[in-house]
Amino acid sequence: KRVQWESPTPQSETAGCLRRFRAWAEAGEWTKFQHYYAHYDWWMFPVDDGSKAEYNVHCEADIVELREDPQWWDRYLESVRLVA
Repeated sequence: KRVQWESPTPQSETAGCLRRFRAWAEAGEWTKFQHYYAHYDWWMFPVDDGSKAEYNVHCEADIVELREDPQWWDRYLESVRLVA
């Protein structure tokens, strides 16, 4: 069932997360890419069964909405490269 994301949304939060990722990578601070420093996983890598339901994708329409947002998709792909 489609549920409207509450504010903030994955689209609005990815820019801030990605700025932190870039700064950590540039500084070689790879240990910062762990859950202790930031709860970025909710925003950058949405799932359907996370501990905070308001941040989850709830149906295929949520996934389509994100994938059709070119800005979000570009940030997602860059984030995957930095975290991996």
